[in-house]
Amino acid sequence: MNLFDSLVVTPELKDAMSRMQLSLRQREDADLAIAANARSIEAANAATPELESIATRLQAEAIKCEALASASVVSKADVGKAVKTADKAHLDLTEKKRELERATAARGVLADMARDADAVIAQDKAAFISALAAYREQPLIALKDDLLAACDGRASLRDVLAAARAVDVEFPGGLCTPLLDNLKIISPCGYRISHDEIGRARVSGTDLLADEAVPATLPEEAALLLREIDAIVDALKRHKPFRMPKLTTPATAPAAPRSAQEQRRYDEAAEHIRRSEEEYDQREARRNQSAKGHSWSVSGPLNNPGRYEPHTATNGNAAASDLDGSISDEWNRIGVGDGDGGHSSS
Repeated sequence: MNLFDSLVVTPELKDAMSRMQLSLRQREDADLAIAANARSIEAANAATPELESIATRLQAEAIKCEALASASVVSKADVGKAVKTADKAHLDLTEKKRELERATAARGVLADMARDADAVIAQDKAAFISALAAYREQPLIALKDDLLAACDGRASLRDVLAAARAVDVEFPGGLCTPLLDNLKIISPCGYRISHDEIGRARVSGTDLLADEAVPATLPEEAALLLREIDAIVDALKRHKPFRMPKLTTPATAPAAPRSAQEQRRYDEAAEHIRRSEEEYDQREARRNQSAKGHSWSVSGPLNNPGRYEPHTATNGNAAASDLDGSISDEWNRIGVGDGDGGHSSS
């Protein structure tokens, strides 16, 4: 049958399909990368406050140990262990913040990738729709030839219509659905005539073409091709211009109370240092049997050299726009409108 034979893919449509599938995959890859990047940022944001709290607490403990070691209350080994633990916590916090900075910077790069993919999709979409519209003419011309053959008695009209309906079901947007729905041969037995509001006659009755003997089945290669085309059309219908997803804000304590708590810990550590200095002064005074004129001060790492000062990186979303093709009939037929996936927004 001419209709089935006409469903061979054209080189133009094959090339347009390949490019369309590639650009859709590139956008999908960008979406997956952006989602993974967002999870990394959210995880780092959630972990940073706890790491800051731990680093602050261990730093205060290390300061306290150094002060008590000067007063011979704790051993040098304990001091070294406390300092090493505090340094490790500080390094962990620094690395986590650097990880967050890298992920935040990558977020902008990935957003540009998604917008670039949208621009390519718009170009490839217009070429694909144009190629599909040209390809649709092949089965329509073949169906016309089959219908003429049926009228001349060289083919069965029922078989021709069964094949046409089988193709119509699989073809994206339908091959010629309105025509097939309205194609009827009314039986002369018991037909009825009615008139519309302006007097035109309408004939109704038993449709002799309503009952098809055997439904037609598409050749396997043609069926696979039409399903592949339909998958691309569905992907274009679902495609939306890229919008940067919002990050989930972790449910953590407000920054101000946390800073106050850190300050209290530093105050407690300073108080311990002051008391240890007083105790040491008293012991030295008794040892030297001198009540006045003797002073002592502690020198050492009482400050916090190398303290990390966090900074934030910001990322703006640049607006982007792309253009669609305008093969109007084919747009409307397959349901991929001009406003569907053709304009990017940020």
